[in-house]
Amino acid sequence: IHAAIIRHHGETNFLIFRAADFPHADSSFRPAQAFGSAMVAPSSTASRHRPKGQSRKVTMGVVAVVVGLIVFRGLSALLSSNSSGKSEIAPPAASAPMQPENVLRYANGDIFEGNIINGKANDPNGKITRANGMVCIGNVIADKLNGIATCTAPNGDTYQGDYQDDLRHGKGSQTLNGNRYEGAFEHDLMQGEGVLTAQTGNRYQGAFRNNAMAGNGKIIFADQSECIGTFDAQTAHCDFANGNHYAGAYNPATLYLEGKGVLTDSEGNVLFDGAFVENQPQGKVLDAAQAQAEALQKRAEQGDAAAQTALGVEEAEQGNYGNAFKWLARAAAANHAEAQYYLAVMYERGLGMDKNVDEAHRWYQRAADNGFAKAQKRIADIKQADDALANPSDNGGGKGKGGSDDAINALFD
Repeated sequence: IHAAIIRHHGETNFLIFRAADFPHADSSFRPAQAFGSAMVAPSSTASRHRPKGQSRKVTMGVVAVVVGLIVFRGLSALLSSNSSGKSEIAPPAASAPMQPENVLRYANGDIFEGNIINGKANDPNGKITRANGMVCIGNVIADKLNGIATCTAPNGDTYQGDYQDDLRHGKGSQTLNGNRYEGAFEHDLMQGEGVLTAQTGNRYQGAFRNNAMAGNGKIIFADQSECIGTFDAQTAHCDFANGNHYAGAYNPATLYLEGKGVLTDSEGNVLFDGAFVENQPQGKVLDAAQAQAEALQKRAEQGDAAAQTALGVEEAEQGNYGNAFKWLARAAAANHAEAQYYLAVMYERGLGMDKNVDEAHRWYQRAADNGFAKAQKRIADIKQADDALANPSDNGGGKGKGGSDDAINALFD
């Protein structure tokens, strides 16, 4: 078997053949003389002088040469491609990309980049990209944030502070929807003492629980006024510097007193009861005097004897004797000593009625019996006056205190 490489017109061919297939070739036969760029079949003359069996052998040899040529052409093409840096053979199917040595991908979609020790993330300045897009950079121990870290959400919200096992825990600062919180965190929640500053410039300083204001604290408004008291997630009970008290709803996003609320003065008189918007009552606010009058009227109507007495005296001072008598009589019947005294004065002086000394004396005595000092003094004055009238020589015939208008006028002082 012989093989030959033949180049012809820039083509390279590989020929394989057996010498026995060419018995008439002399010893000077050379493949280059017999084949060009392709195999050439033996001449018809040679074919006529071969035996039939030998012709079959020649045919088989030709087939072998053709097969060898095909194989060689393929190998030649591969060698040519490798020499030119271009492969014409399709590469094998790509396998799954290998994970870089400094990247870990977790089942929940989180990705860690940084130092990896024994298959776990451990890096004082590692980077974790959460499945929700939040990016955290900080101290990572055993796949979790532990220590100081800074996290930024896709919408710009941030947290910077302490972490424990991937949870905010310790001291930190957070921006959320434009508001900023600085203070204590526990188990990923705002919990403990902190300061929450709203975009409005209002800020709350005090206790937090479960991410909400809860407990003692104060709201410092943008105008620097303060409301100090107790707060929960939705309501406030706080006092202003002027003594007014607010009880009602507030807006936790803006830190304004907003919603249904009641404003009272330092004595508990209602100044306003209704809706508030950005700290402003949406309606008429009573002044202190109006509030006190309304409160007094309300308590009197509810049967408060002290309020009835106060309202009766106020009405008498304004000359409204009919109303004065109504309220004083109600309180006196409830055994209120002060009301009994002033009712006696009205009877004695005939204020809004005819004078009735006997009725006056009766009510003075009841008030005195209940320990009212002014009534006790008036009873003593009346007795002295009666004694003087009985013994005119003892006082020079003067008028007793019982009939003194000045003494009676002084009773309301």
